[in-house]
This record gives sequence, structure tokens and C-alpha cells, in this order.
Amino acid sequence: YVYQEQTELWLLKCWSAREGGSKSPAVLLWDDYRVHKLASVIELLKRFNTKHNAIDGGLTPKAQICDLILNRLFKDGLHHLYDLWALMQTLDKKGQMKPPTRQTLAIWVMQVWESIDPGVIVRSAVLTGTTRVCDYSDADVKKFGLDKLTIDPIIKTIVAREG
Repeated sequence: YVYQEQTELWLLKCWSAREGGSKSPAVLLWDDYRVHKLASVIELLKRFNTKHNAIDGGLTPKAQICDLILNRLFKDGLHHLYDLWALMQTLDKKGQMKPPTRQTLAIWVMQVWESIDPGVIVRSAVLTGTTRVCDYSDADVKKFGLDKLTIDPIIKTIVAREG
């Protein structure tokens, strides 16, 4: 299957590295893609103490937290940082700007992620129905560990390696 190897690799390298790892039960809500239903993928999810559910086609933008709110926040934040960076650049002889380095992009991703209020993530989960509806106070945010959300370890590796 297309992307089977990549999906399994992502589960092994990224999903398993989440805070709490396989000791912490988790839920993975993803689109209704054939690879997500393969026995090898389901076995890895069980190994990482993860329940999974697929969103029916066409409903992804309504049901996934990232598609509903977080992607827009990310894109807006990255556009803002790019615009600030571009204002400081000079053009080469052909009138072109050099693109930002991978390290710069990784730093921008970290900055944007750290700027997102964890309460927005909680409210997004409530809107999509992926969590119980309640009044999430600051205490709730801390209780669920949302005040300690961290960026993907791969991004931090890129920053460290190219720094």
C-alpha cells in the first residue's frame, strides 16, 4: 500500500515519542484512509496504547482539531514571521530573495506553536466533539497537561543540527 511504510515509521518514531509514550493511553483520530486500517498499523497502535477512530470522508474539516482551527493559526503565524523576515532581506542580482533556511523555518514553527494558547486547543477539542464538554478553567488546562504542550521532537532536532 502507498504510504504504509511512512505511516508505520511515523508511529514508531513520532507517535511513540509523545509525552507519556505507550504508558499513557491515547486516542488518535484520523481520516478514513486505507493504510490506517491495515493490520500492521492497528497492531502498532495497540502496542502504543492507542485507540483509533476514522473520520468519514468529507467530515475531516469539521471533526479534526487541526483542520478546524489550529492550521489557520499556524498559517497566519508563519505568514507573519515570513513577512517580517522578508522585509529584512536583500535581493540578488536577478531580483530574487534567497529562501529562509531550514533552521529558520524550524524556529518559526517552534515560535508559532509556543504562541498558541493551550485553551484554544481545548476549546477546539470541545467544538469537534473529541472531548467532553465542560468549562475548561486554567486548572483544567494544567490538569490535562495542556500547559506543557511541546513541539514535535523532530523539529527540535532540525534546529539543533543546523544551529
